Amino acid sequence: MRSQAVAYIRLPHFTPLISVVAVTGLLAWVIAGSSLAVGELVCMLLAMLGGQIVVGVANELADVETDRLTKPSKPVPAGLVSWRGAIGLGGVGFVLMVAAGMTLGLASFLILLVGTGTGVMYSLWFKRSRFAWIPYLIALPLLPIWVAVTLDRFEPALLLLFPLGGLAVLGVQLAQSIPDVEPDRAAGIDSLTTRLGERHVLMLCWASVLGSLLLAVMAMGYQDGWHWPIWLAGLTVLALTLLDVVLYQVKRRTGVLAAFPCTAASVVVLALAWVASIYR
Repeated sequence: MRSQAVAYIRLPHFTPLISVVAVTGLLAWVIAGSSLAVGELVCMLLAMLGGQIVVGVANELADVETDRLTKPSKPVPAGLVSWRGAIGLGGVGFVLMVAAGMTLGLASFLILLVGTGTGVMYSLWFKRSRFAWIPYLIALPLLPIWVAVTLDRFEPALLLLFPLGGLAVLGVQLAQSIPDVEPDRAAGIDSLTTRLGERHVLMLCWASVLGSLLLAVMAMGYQDGWHWPIWLAGLTVLALTLLDVVLYQVKRRTGVLAAFPCTAASVVVLALAWVASIYR
């Protein structure tokens, strides 16, 4: 029973799920500050939790056949979670997303649906193609925009997250794909990452993150001058990228596994710094 319970927790990608929910809370605090209503924050967190459960379950179910060959210990291939159980968990997530999301207003709810739907489409259609970066480019910048719209504090400068976040989004997508490069090659999957190979994908990931930092610094300096959140974010991103480079040189597999948390943390820090600069 305990192993099954753990499997159901793992199924919707527990760590990324909790990370996205936590970032949602941080963004809400940065944007609204002390005026943030507890009830509204709880509904936002529950709506995002439900959406992320849907996205995570869809990803697992879309990968079942490949995982049977390359990752048989995952919840569904290992038989710890049935198809019916996985679909049931996804249904619970959907109901939670709709029930909590509809309390936040129509505009907020529609943006939430677009972000969640984009995550599902990534798993069903984009993940194994050369265009796997497109859903990331749409969904990730939508998170701070959704939070701002929900709190009725939208600022047009947030739209710059789409062009500025392009390289950052590419870095996140590459980092998430790196551990699967060799298994995907073995499964005969033709994608950007399988064509480039592990080392080149990792180098492109690092370059993307550093490029996004450079663009953010240039844009903020041009728009309204540099502020301390941008400088702090810059130092953090440089430190995280250097850490992953060193880990990869010392122990290849450790560097590969560290790529996603380092890259994701870098992108989160950049996004928070940009939002903090807008709402300072």
